[in-house]
Formats: sequence, structure tokens, C-alpha cells
Amino acid sequence: MVMSRITIAALALLAFADLPAANDRAEVEPGRAEPDCGGCHAEALQQHWAASAHAQGGRNPIFLSLYYGTGAGGTSEPGYKLDFPDTVGSCAACHSPGEALNDLLVADLDAALHDGSPGVHCRFCHDVASIELDAITGRPRVNMPGIFSIELERSGPARCEEVGRRAGRSQSWARRSEVCAPCHDAGFWGTPIYASFAEWKASPYAARGQTCQDCHMRSRRMPAGGARQSRPGASDQTRLRQAVDTRVTTKRDSGYLEAEVSITNGGAGHHMPTGSPLRNLILVVRATDEQGRPLRLAAGPTVPDWGGEGDASTGHYAGLPGKGFAKILRETWSGASPSAAYWNPTSIASDNRIAALATDTSNYLFLAPDRGQVRVDVTLLFRRAFIELAERKGWELQDVVLTRQSLTVDAPGGVRR
Repeated sequence: MVMSRITIAALALLAFADLPAANDRAEVEPGRAEPDCGGCHAEALQQHWAASAHAQGGRNPIFLSLYYGTGAGGTSEPGYKLDFPDTVGSCAACHSPGEALNDLLVADLDAALHDGSPGVHCRFCHDVASIELDAITGRPRVNMPGIFSIELERSGPARCEEVGRRAGRSQSWARRSEVCAPCHDAGFWGTPIYASFAEWKASPYAARGQTCQDCHMRSRRMPAGGARQSRPGASDQTRLRQAVDTRVTTKRDSGYLEAEVSITNGGAGHHMPTGSPLRNLILVVRATDEQGRPLRLAAGPTVPDWGGEGDASTGHYAGLPGKGFAKILRETWSGASPSAAYWNPTSIASDNRIAALATDTSNYLFLAPDRGQVRVDVTLLFRRAFIELAERKGWELQDVVLTRQSLTVDAPGGVRR
């Protein structure tokens, strides 16, 4: 398939899993998506779906802000529609596939928002017939995200009993990681943007047969019919905290304090963080004396500029002892980095995210007094977007504290672990 620059760029906005408020209904226009599944299935099952990231795919406020180029004060860069105002894009291929079924390359998100079409609706997944992947890489073909790589049993309305007859075929795909690939593994202009599926595929989990569904679609029977499928992801703070294990070791010698911080991604089958290239981790390592005065860092890494320049009390940690973990994109035309405009050509300036079952270790050497105790505070944060972008767009995002540890270290000769 030969695609123009505009068409390729239009494919670039894919799934964010940071949720807005859930819709209170799942009933939509027949033929565009699905009938009211709650007519036969338990209301609790329908409500569970309505609160999921899949259901909210076309209404995600971060996604819409990037798509339309809007912010709290009106127009705010970046925005796909600011760069390509005369196109609707193909974002619906993943964010609102019911729309994409009707108008594959020109699916209009405005129409989806107006008529209440859901994001990834029940029957979209329950009617999967096959997933088209590259025979060599086992991943989606270039510029073929979402519905472009999915074959469905049908695209029009169907009675519930018909869906039931197809369940055996669709459920076989629903249990395989490959069903996640079309919307969770996509690169544009030769640069991998979303790569959760590829990260899993290269991990030890894939080698030993553990699937995405083993963590993200655990099922349990519901009393009034059907199985509720738990879909924990980036919106689940408990799951985020379980993904990493942080260990801190300190040692104090005459005039110095050494701190070693090891972060292990032991609970995620992909990199940490993964998904949207806006997501990042911030590690902050502070050392203070008995009066609470900060100790000077003599050697060791510091939080990069994208961690936020300014007052640390407001979450701006750039320059403090610590690290940042992210995939940093650089826009080819402007050189802007980190870039959120990944519908334009970008390259990967750096990527130090922590792979599945891997450990990152960093060391810090502080100048310390010879007497009195000193304190070491270690904090690891998850952010859904770079702080400067979030502030410019007016996104009210809260840092998620993954780890917070405090250690008191005695005068030279004393060691606390």
C-alpha cells in the first residue's frame, strides 16, 4: 500500500490509556458499532466495560487535546489538526474502530463524538476473525495500525445469537497477545512510536508463553452472567506500583555518603514505562544533614531538563540528583525534543526505559559532614506526560508515587541498608 505523507501522518495518533470519566451508557446506533449488550448481559458487566480504557478510546482528553491542538486556554500546540487542518486523520482505526469500519481512511472523530459512538466496543473484539501480521517480524506491517490489520467476521449489525456462534473463533484470538498488536505496536516515518507488543515479544515472558492477557485480562465469573475481564493498565495505580521494585543501599565514609539505587521492572511484561511516548519515570535522590540542609552531589546523574525546570516543591526536578526514564523523540524538521508531535517525522534521541525483568542501577556520591546523622530520601514517580507539555496544555495530571523510601545513616563507620 502506497500512502502519502498526510495519510501516514494521519495514522500516527494511537491509544492512550489515561482515562476520563466513564460514559453512563453503551447503547449506540446499530450498524455503527453495536446494540445494547446490556439487554442480555448483566448491567454490571456493561458498566465494567463502559469504565474501561477501551470504551473511552475516542473520548480520552489527552488524545483529543493532541488531536485538535487544544488546551485549557484554547488553541495550544502541538496538534494534529493544527498541522493538517484539511484532513480528519485515521486515528479512529484504534480510538473508535466502529467509525473506521464505515469510513476506513476518512473516519471522522467529530462524528464519533457527536453521535456517542464508543471507543473499542464489545462486538469489535468479539468478532475478530484474524490478525494480519508480518510473516517475518510477527508484528504489524508498517503503517497498518488498528483496523488496518484486523479482519472481522462482519461489519454490520448482527443478532446476539450470531455473535455467540462466532465466540469460539473470536475467543481463540482474544487469548493471544497478537490481538493486542495492531493498536499497541506502531511506528511512523520509520520510527517506533508505540511498541508495547514488540517489547513483550522480545521479553522472557513471551519466551515462556506468558501472554498480555495473563496480566491485563484476568477474568472472574460474575453472579448475573458472563465473565468480568479486569483490564489493569497505566490507569491502575496499584498495578503501576507492583511493576517496579526499588532497593536503596547506603554507605558512609569520612566526608562522603554513597547511595546506590536499583530499580527492577519485575512486574511488567514490557518496558517501564510503555505505551505513549509522553509517559516517563522520575527518580529523585535527596540527602540532607541533621538540620535538613541538602548535601552537595559530588558525583552521579541528575534529573534531565524535561523533568521540569523550576521549583522542586511544584514538581520541577531538573538538575536534582536522580534520573529520568523515557523514550525521547526529536522532531526532524524543528529539532524540538522531547516531541509530542509524532505524526510528523521524528527520531529517537534516547531511550533508557527499563525492559521487562531488567534492573537499572545508579550511584550517587554526596559530600557529607564527619559528624551527626544524615538522611537519604528516594522517590520514584510515574508521569503520564512531560511536565512542561502538561502545564502548557492545561492537563491536570497527578504524579503517581511508585516508591518512597527514607533511610538514616549514622556517622562514619555506620551503615544502613
